[in-house]
Amino acid sequence: MSFADIVGVFVTVLTEVWMLRNDQSAKKPEQMEKALWTVPVLQLLLFFLLFFGADGSWMKWLYLLILSGVDLAVCMLLKEQVRLQEKRKHISVLYTQRENELKYYEHVAEYLHEMSVIRHEFANQMQVLYSMLENDADVGEIYKMLDQMKDNLIRLNPEKTDFDS
Repeated sequence: MSFADIVGVFVTVLTEVWMLRNDQSAKKPEQMEKALWTVPVLQLLLFFLLFFGADGSWMKWLYLLILSGVDLAVCMLLKEQVRLQEKRKHISVLYTQRENELKYYEHVAEYLHEMSVIRHEFANQMQVLYSMLENDADVGEIYKMLDQMKDNLIRLNPEKTDFDS
């Protein structure tokens, strides 16, 4: 294998890693993992070539420069992966928070609707009581109606049972 072949393979792998980092890292993590496994293999190959295959001192420096480039590319790639993972985690937390807020708002809306129904029912009962008083109705029926209203209030607020005072 000649020096040009080695540099060509290195540039090809480095280009693929760079393209994965910039374009598709969030979309295809399995390709990113494959690319990360090829880098140490390429680095090991270049390391053996550095110590056993390079004749001139300038070749050793070139191989060392290539190895440093691979290390830099891997570091940048890993940094990007960590950033994407943190972003996914943050988005997940925000989504969970939004779901909890939605449940809370639905619960409040349900409570407000129930209170509206109870107010309407209470107003109707008060109107019936006033009508019964104006028509000189039986006092027992009026007390019966008042007891029903008291039971409804107790149902709304079970902690408080003394509504007589």
